[in-house]
Amino acid sequence: MGKGLKESKRKRRGFRGAAVLLFAVCIIVGGLPVPGYAGPGAGTAGGKPEEYTDAGNLQGGPSEESQDIVRGFGNKIKDKKQKEIKVRVNHGNQGNRNGKSWNLQMIQAGNVNAGEAEGSGRKIKVAVIDSGINFNTDLPVAARKNFIPGEERSVLYEDMSGHGTAVAGIIAALDNDEGITGINPRVELYSARVLDENLEAPAGRIAEAIDWAVEQDVDIVNMSFGIAKNVKELEEAVGRASEAGILLVAAAGNGETVVYPAAYNEVIAVGSVTAEGLAAEDSAGGEALELMAPGEDILSSAIFGGVTGVSGTSMAAPHVAGVASVLMERNPEMPADYIRMLLNYSANLYGSPDEYGNGVLDLGYALEINDKFKKLYEKHIDKAEKNKKEKQKEKFWGEVLKTIPENEKAVETFPGTEVVGGLWLKDNRDHVGKLHENFVITGVEGSQVISFTGEQMKILKYACGYPDATKGGLNAEGKPYHGHLWQYKVYPVNGENQYIAVAEANYVANYILLTRIADVFGSVPSFAGNNTQLVKSALEALFQEAEAYMYAGDLTHMRGDFGSVTKLGERTWQQVFGDMGGTVEVTPENVKFFIYGMALHSITDTYAHSTFSKKGTQWGRVGHNDDDFSISCDNDTYIPERWTAAQYAADSVLTKLGCGLKGDLLDFVSPSSFQYGTFYLGNLSAYAQMTDAVQYPWAKGLLKRGDLWFNVQDETKIKYDGKFENGSVSHKTRPVLKASEY
Repeated sequence: MGKGLKESKRKRRGFRGAAVLLFAVCIIVGGLPVPGYAGPGAGTAGGKPEEYTDAGNLQGGPSEESQDIVRGFGNKIKDKKQKEIKVRVNHGNQGNRNGKSWNLQMIQAGNVNAGEAEGSGRKIKVAVIDSGINFNTDLPVAARKNFIPGEERSVLYEDMSGHGTAVAGIIAALDNDEGITGINPRVELYSARVLDENLEAPAGRIAEAIDWAVEQDVDIVNMSFGIAKNVKELEEAVGRASEAGILLVAAAGNGETVVYPAAYNEVIAVGSVTAEGLAAEDSAGGEALELMAPGEDILSSAIFGGVTGVSGTSMAAPHVAGVASVLMERNPEMPADYIRMLLNYSANLYGSPDEYGNGVLDLGYALEINDKFKKLYEKHIDKAEKNKKEKQKEKFWGEVLKTIPENEKAVETFPGTEVVGGLWLKDNRDHVGKLHENFVITGVEGSQVISFTGEQMKILKYACGYPDATKGGLNAEGKPYHGHLWQYKVYPVNGENQYIAVAEANYVANYILLTRIADVFGSVPSFAGNNTQLVKSALEALFQEAEAYMYAGDLTHMRGDFGSVTKLGERTWQQVFGDMGGTVEVTPENVKFFIYGMALHSITDTYAHSTFSKKGTQWGRVGHNDDDFSISCDNDTYIPERWTAAQYAADSVLTKLGCGLKGDLLDFVSPSSFQYGTFYLGNLSAYAQMTDAVQYPWAKGLLKRGDLWFNVQDETKIKYDGKFENGSVSHKTRPVLKASEY
């Protein structure tokens, strides 16, 4: 019983401090590349060697110039010595039963009685310190903060890697008809965005985010990265969080031994098991390993409310955080130290401690023994004086071992389980309720599925953020890819650049033309031979047709950016695709997906830049506000209904892409259950009529629900910023519909 804290970290009779930092590190199959992870001494952010080079050795540490850079990693395995695992397979349903995926079944988290937890009246706060959490109606975030300096992104795609979103989904995705269901949908999520698109961050940034989590009074902190050496700044931040009573959980990582912060005594180190119940091929082991949880072939939340396949120890750690939050709900008066002890003692004990720690996470058994375990804790430890707690723990463990059996039940396993990246879960039906025959249909939780490959999702995600980049001139003034209802120029005013509106911009037409351009590129099998000229001719015909419904400035820009076929703006397609890393080939189909990603950006940005809200008695445009971010267009908590509507629009776009269809007016229509009133879109109906006079008559009844002018009607109550000034020329125009045209 006399084990020191560090030595006893993995043992049942002795446990480190009371905090758990969740540092889950993984691969998003089909996610963005992770340049910088494949060099000597560094691991990848996961474990898929066919897509990522895995050096697999963190013991030597990263290069000298990046000693304090926290990175993602995978995991390793040693010769196993374990008890026999009884196989109980739910045949024919890909590891899903009663709406619960295999990973929740393995840890016995599929039958939690929510009523008991809700009765405690306490919301458990979980901080996910990671790459951000993309806005998702299935994954509400109570508070978020971006710690990456000089970077602004829409919350719809702030997490371009998808890493943090997947971590958060495992913990807390809602139990509804969307996506997956997390372990504990009742928690409050706090998102600290620290990892950049390469899944890297300096240790100081991590420390800052940990301190922010302490300020938010969270109960559990979850972070998904690691570093080979101890960094004092990181160690001290972990210590402060532990002293604050926070439960800290981390992924064990890549290499032979556990890396930091999982290696700290204050942190639970979590390794990964497969659906067969075996330690994952790259899961780190050693003295510091504490718990195991599912981490390979996991379905979790993805960008724009989709679902994707993920693997790695980063996906194992959030299982521990989610289960810990359930136990905290059941024991609101108990400290983090108690939760940690209960997690470890209730784990399914098998295999070598160096490979499996205290065993596989088991929420069912933890709940089963909770009452007895709590009574013994209260008897021996809870009321003990601080200097006597360690001695009392010895008595506590002695009585626990005599009265509460250790967990040696068979682990339920699911051989043959395999998921892919890019799954897009939807009940995809067209506007008359008929299921399109060209969907890829796969049975997942009873839903119909559009399936995009990992590479296709990679292209879509990268392209979605591309218009905001400075490359290729696509972010130059007046460019029509940002959902604005006017074109603008940048003028210096009092030493600062000001965006001045100079002409109308039809965001409806701009989005629809992008999807039509994408369709033209995808119409040829290759760019070989005469195909490039065929695309060029088809594009010119498309642009000539667009002259009837496009504003001239927008059309001029788009003709210049795409008309050459071989370039996007000022850069060749080879240069554009080269930025994605890896070996994404420039093919007509891949270019089509890229342009569709730009279309996603365009339509979703509309809900940031072209919405109007009521301020006092006036309706004014929601814009950027550098002085007060709380009322800025990029703040997802300011009129959050805008982001919900944007997600609906993204769903519609991806449905069209999956069906091989082009965008249309109905992509701007939210479901009938969606309630407007907090915002409306400027010029929506008028722009729709301009864009497609054929479709508009039967779509107008749906569109007018979101139109500013139809719903407010009194123009004196609308502050319309469409006063365009260019030098001495000043004029105000906007398309106007008669009442009968709505």
